[in-house]
This record gives sequence, C-alpha cells and structure tokens, in this order.
Amino acid sequence: MSDYLGPKPTKRCSQCHESKNLDEYTRKTASLDGLQDQCRECRVKSNALRGNHNQIESIAEQVAGGRLKYRELSSVDRDAVRATAARMYELGVDVPTAARAQATELRGFVYIITNPAFPDWVKIGRAFDPESRLKGYQTGSPHRDYKLEYAVYFKDCVFAEREIHARLKPAYPRSGEWFRINASIASMFIDQLRETI
Repeated sequence: MSDYLGPKPTKRCSQCHESKNLDEYTRKTASLDGLQDQCRECRVKSNALRGNHNQIESIAEQVAGGRLKYRELSSVDRDAVRATAARMYELGVDVPTAARAQATELRGFVYIITNPAFPDWVKIGRAFDPESRLKGYQTGSPHRDYKLEYAVYFKDCVFAEREIHARLKPAYPRSGEWFRINASIASMFIDQLRETI
C-alpha cells in the first residue's frame, strides 16, 4: 500500500485570495465546510489591525477627555481627534502617555473647575483630558470637592484659553488661572469664543 493519497484539498482565502491547504485554516462550525473564510495568517493580521484600531480608539477617547466626551464630538472633530490618536499610536504612545501629550498638542478642552471653598472663583484652564485634570485637583483636597463645571473642545485649546483669559482680565479679578466670576457667565464667554473661531 502506498502512503500517497493524492493532492491535499485546498481552500481559497477570502482575504489574500491564495489557495492554501485546509490545515492552514481554523475551525468554524457554523460555516458549511467547518472552516474560517480567512487563512490563519490573514486572521492574525486582521485581528492585529482590529487590536490597533481599539488601541487608537482608546487613545482618542483619552485625548477627548473620556468616552462620553469623545462620542459627543462632531464627526469632523472626532475624525481629527482619531487622526491625532493614530499619529500618537504610530509613535508608540499608549493611553497613559496620551494624557501627558497635552504639552505639545494644540487640540483639547478649555474647562471650568470650581470648589465650594472658593465660592466666587472659577479656574479656567486647558487640558487634553479635563476629567484627569479634575482628579489631579482632587488629590489636593481632603474633601474631594472640586467640580468640573464645563468643558468645550477646541482645535487649538492653547489659543482658546489665552483668548478667554484676555477677554476676562479687564472685567474680572484674576489670580493665575482663577477668576472671580460666576461659572455660568464664564461658560458663556467660552461658548462665544467657540462660535467665533
């Protein structure tokens, strides 16, 4: 008896379009032939790309200030944040590093933070991630009573923050980034700037 049984059966990969031996496919009981449509090599590549996509989305959410804020962005702004996140990913940036990137990235949020210990004062600052910035302030307060009142995304938050500070400076007392102003009035200044740039 001969060990030769003829040519091994093959299947064409839906991704690379090459005919490969059946042992180069993983099982899939739901398919007619019991095998995946893609060969193992293509599935590995496909899964890696999906993994990259998920990591880029995670960085984009971090850049935008959280998942909810990311989802609230317009599709144009979301695409811009995603493009920034993709560039960061290509440079080897991970999610924690994304938070530190705000020093060199112009895109981000101008935010208002308050504390009941300073009832007439608000902090108007900028950050990639206002929620993380708030957490940073909370570490300095035993009551954890800082509150993020408002945050608006700008393509150039550095310019936006400077412009808002300049507009408030003549009319409202200031100490660094803290202004003696009502949070709702400060948010109106931010909204007005958002509409003009």
